Amino acid sequence: MTSASYTVGTAEPDEYANALEVLIAAFDGDSDMMAVIAGGSHR
Repeated sequence: MTSASYTVGTAEPDEYANALEVLIAAFDGDSDMMAVIAGGSHR
């Protein structure tokens, strides 16, 4: 098994749309988080 290494940083303005898509995909089944990151919408 290989371990992965990750670095977390602040998104730059040109990365916001991609970051939001990742968050939506990650939390799509969680209605509370969707209300926070997508205003309650699934898109």
